[in-house]
Amino acid sequence: MNKLKQLMEMAQKIQGDSFWADIFDQNSSNFMVPYGKKEQPNIQPKYPLADVLRGSYEIVVLIDLSGVRKEDVHLTLQGKTLFIKGNATPQFPEYEVVTTERMQGSFEKSIPLPEEPYGNKIHAKFVNGLLEIRIPIKTKPRENIVIE
Repeated sequence: MNKLKQLMEMAQKIQGDSFWADIFDQNSSNFMVPYGKKEQPNIQPKYPLADVLRGSYEIVVLIDLSGVRKEDVHLTLQGKTLFIKGNATPQFPEYEVVTTERMQGSFEKSIPLPEEPYGNKIHAKFVNGLLEIRIPIKTKPRENIVIE
């Protein structure tokens, strides 16, 4: 017991008070992460799940919105970022939730795009819980290179 006390005092002198607090704080997301190698928190919300695909002429964004009505979704675009905001209302609000894995309540997410959109002919459609957004991009023509 005396050795443990010495170890704790030595660690406190070297690392400060936060060393033991980080190790024993069960609510910490850094539990079991080597000290000094704290992971950056994932600031980006997980829901709704989204895929970003890049083709030759357009970017396609697919967003899972199971159980969400089209009227409850709002999309905006600013520069190279697509913003989605909405509300997933519970299907059975009068029932008690036992377990839940599906998105419920309001949500907001920003989705970075690989490049700026070209023009304003963005097309979005909502079918069977999948929001598909097609964003045109400027194609760069091939350039001839002069060989000296």
